[in-house]
Amino acid sequence: MVRELRRELSERLTLWQRGREFDADEEDVERARLAVAVVAGYADSVRRAGTPMAAGEERVLLDQVTAELVGLGRLQTLLVDDTIEEVHILGCDQVRISRHGGGVDWAEPIADSDEELVEILQRRPAGPAPPSGHCRPPSPPSTCNCPTAAGWPRCSWSATARTR
Repeated sequence: MVRELRRELSERLTLWQRGREFDADEEDVERARLAVAVVAGYADSVRRAGTPMAAGEERVLLDQVTAELVGLGRLQTLLVDDTIEEVHILGCDQVRISRHGGGVDWAEPIADSDEELVEILQRRPAGPAPPSGHCRPPSPPSTCNCPTAAGWPRCSWSATARTR
C-alpha cells in the first residue's frame, strides 16, 4: 500500500510542478500538503469500507509514504528509531538491528528486491549533507556513521552485497 500511495503522491507532485517556478521550501510545503491529502484519502476509503484506521496508524502511514518519496523508504523508519544503534543490511529481506542496551533483532524486509534495495541505498537522504569525511556514498557495500542532522540517521548502518 505504501508504494501505491507514494506513486500517487509523486504523480500529484509532478502535476503541481509542471509549468511552475518554485523553490525548495515551496516544494517541501506542497509535498507535505499532498502527502497528508493522499494518506487522508486512503484512510477515508478504509473507514468507508468499514475498517476504521486509528490516528496513530494514519500518522505511521504518512511517515512511511513520505520516507518512500524523499528518504530511504522502509530503512528510514529504522534509522530514526532512537532505540536502534546499528542496522546491518544483508539483503532486502535480511536486516539485523542492534538496539542500545544490547538487544539484537531481525527487522522486516526494507525492500521488495535486492535491486530495489540498491536503488534505495543510492538515494541521498533529504536534508543537509554531513560534514565531509563522515560518510561514503551509500552504495553497497557501504557504511554510514553520520552525525545527527536533519534527515540523517542517529544510528549507523552498513550494507553488503549478497553473494549468490
